[in-house]
Amino acid sequence: MGTSYDFFNRYKAVQYATKWALSRNAAFPNYSLNHSGGGDCTNFVSQAMLAGGWSISWGNHYDPRSWWSSDKDSSKGWSVAENFRWYLEKSSRARPCYEFELFWGDIVLILEDGRTKHAMIVTDVKESQSSDRRDTNPVKDIYVCGHSNDRLNMPLKFVWKYHANRENVEFWKVSDIIPNALEASMSAQSIPDNLHRNI
Repeated sequence: MGTSYDFFNRYKAVQYATKWALSRNAAFPNYSLNHSGGGDCTNFVSQAMLAGGWSISWGNHYDPRSWWSSDKDSSKGWSVAENFRWYLEKSSRARPCYEFELFWGDIVLILEDGRTKHAMIVTDVKESQSSDRRDTNPVKDIYVCGHSNDRLNMPLKFVWKYHANRENVEFWKVSDIIPNALEASMSAQSIPDNLHRNI
């Protein structure tokens, strides 16, 4: 099988995230009431990544190379924050980065006791001038969307204030060129109807 690549469409990922930040897409499971699993945050970010062009990686529920969803079920890499982080590492679809590198469609993860507990997607970045006239570097105001505490374009600075300190946050730069889906252990799997639809 030859190698092929697609481009990540940041605009489509953000368009999806802002459309569904305060509601739910019935084509996917709703984990909002599943507090033992952490809620719907990672499921929501995965949907936005799919809208941006990520292809499905088939595998069993717990395979760290697996990233998929039907309308009723999904892999852990799709829906659980810690497993999603493992998938980011394994798939090379994103890399850890600094806050100043964030742009539309990038990912913010919140950690607690060393484990990933929450995921959000960057949906806007605005530059403004520093209040210090001697500082000529623009200040970036970053906005995120997320589920389970539904947020539409919430300033990232509120994450520091209400959810976590900077030491408990990871930033992930999504690759503009998307590697092939990882080869995983589920073969001859048919694609669920919801993944054929225009999301």
